[in-house]
Amino acid sequence: MVYLLIIFLIIALDQYTKKIVCDNLELEEKREIKNTNIMFWHKKNTGISYSSFSAYPKQITIITGVIATISFFIFMFLLPIKGIKIIKTGFAFMIGGSIGNLIDRFRNNCVTDFIYIKCKHTPIFNLADVFVVLGGTIMFISSICKKN
Repeated sequence: MVYLLIIFLIIALDQYTKKIVCDNLELEEKREIKNTNIMFWHKKNTGISYSSFSAYPKQITIITGVIATISFFIFMFLLPIKGIKIIKTGFAFMIGGSIGNLIDRFRNNCVTDFIYIKCKHTPIFNLADVFVVLGGTIMFISSICKKN
């Protein structure tokens, strides 16, 4: 199944990049990519986007775990259905990213974030976050562009 491979690859890539960051940057250390507005900034986030609800890391782990589990079961139900490749791809991206962050939450009670784009009110994020947003965007665009 290509979609299960996509999930596995996203998880592996996410965990690998987080390991590189943890091995090469001290916590709170920043490294700017020259001539860009992009920076690697090693942060730990016990909350969700913009560190929201950071006082409740265990509850966030439980809630995100339940959501990821439900999403995975819906995804498994969709796998045998033909003709919805884009939906399955979006789901695979979202699930891979969700599991990548969930691994961090179970292992460290927080998520390693490290990508920062210097722009007003921009959160620090990681590759798992990129895939969750990309998967959701794919599914949203697919749903509004669907021919009836």
